[in-house]
Amino acid sequence: MVLLILVCCVICVSADTSTLWGPLPDKVPDDQQQQQHLRQLQSVAAHFTSHTIESGGTTREFKVYIPSGMRQAATPPAGLVMFFHGYTSSVESTCGSGGPYFFNPVQNADDHNFIAVCPQGLGGSKSGWNCEGCCGAPAMSGVDDVRFVSEMMDNLRDVTLPGLGVSYPTKNVLAIGHSTGGLFAYRLGCELSGRIDGVAPVGAAWDYVFGYPNPMTWPARCAGKGVSVWNAMGTIDYFTTATTAKAKWRTYSENVLACSPESVQVTRPSSTVECTRYSSCAGIMRSQLCIYDGMGHVVTQMDSVHNVESTKSAWNFLTNSSSLLPALLPTPVPSSTTTPLPTLMPSTTRSATQFASSVSQVDAKGICFFLLGLAMLV
Repeated sequence: MVLLILVCCVICVSADTSTLWGPLPDKVPDDQQQQQHLRQLQSVAAHFTSHTIESGGTTREFKVYIPSGMRQAATPPAGLVMFFHGYTSSVESTCGSGGPYFFNPVQNADDHNFIAVCPQGLGGSKSGWNCEGCCGAPAMSGVDDVRFVSEMMDNLRDVTLPGLGVSYPTKNVLAIGHSTGGLFAYRLGCELSGRIDGVAPVGAAWDYVFGYPNPMTWPARCAGKGVSVWNAMGTIDYFTTATTAKAKWRTYSENVLACSPESVQVTRPSSTVECTRYSSCAGIMRSQLCIYDGMGHVVTQMDSVHNVESTKSAWNFLTNSSSLLPALLPTPVPSSTTTPLPTLMPSTTRSATQFASSVSQVDAKGICFFLLGLAMLV
């Protein structure tokens, strides 16, 4: 037992994300990582415009991409898709070029005529989104990320999009995210259900905090407030098993969306992908879970290996764009009003960099000391 406590102490002193969870998938040498990161930065800079707002006393950043055809033809957007990166990730990895967590937003926005928005989470190397129980600086510090997204949507509608010469869409406003970003998309679908029409979590499950010991309170408030979902999970995802993901998805579908358990249908869009969906849910709600055989905690393999690309599949399902799907009633128009949310951050304005430096490694060390306390009780 003394030896166990000493081991825990050593881990806590040096704790960081790699110590706790091991290396991220698709690990590449540092020089290749730097080159890849540079390409991602160049890609975002070439296609997206950068914007900031003040939210909760902190300067928040987001990127916007408008398809050139939308402006040239003066056609209204078919929708708006927000892409949320995962824990320790960034806008560049989600919306830049290549990498394991790339959602290919520019190509999909061009193909489907939607506006792509890529927000940046707080926390620097520990960046993420406040899902309460998990993960990173925002959750540990109580950042009001739901408020930020709501205020960002206000800014897009009233300032940014009119300034770029396009209007805010009246339907098909979606939130897509990977890992913690996917769990946060679930939270947005609950707490901003009057403004978001559908969510697409990838590598994340409803009401599951990736093994962290801290609780979440918001899922209990979601009954009757959820939105349509397209969920995706790999069978070798090291954070969440496919079995857990399916059980959690069924709970969300039946308890939040009031889907009928007898209406489950299974299809195979490819030999390595199995999709299960409910054909009967409350109102116009829709729900589907796709399991990717042999896929880990990544995004790009969904297209390159399995030929069932995440953003395209989520868009087609949630907006009923595919001719293979049954017709549904039109998507309701989101409310243009925003309910004020309580401020959990200090009133003094801070930059994202200042915020990151104030909370570095707090989450990793917190978990280690939790384990240390547990060891002392054994």
